[in-house]
Amino acid sequence: MAAAMSGTHSGVLAQIDTAHRDLARTLGVTPSPQFEQFMQELRQMADALARGRELRDDLRARVMAMGELLATTLERHS
Repeated sequence: MAAAMSGTHSGVLAQIDTAHRDLARTLGVTPSPQFEQFMQELRQMADALARGRELRDDLRARVMAMGELLATTLERHS
């Protein structure tokens, strides 16, 4: 959240994306379309914080929950 609030979040978001995709590959699974939606939501929240939006408790909770939400979108290959 600090990176987003300072406008330096693009690298952090790339690391989050890469870490989840690497985990999926290691587990032999694929991120579902929901993964892309959650990543987009995380980018939008980070962009909003970078534009000076106030960090409310509900937004902080949603950002913190994103790691768990992203992990739930990993699916087995058919």
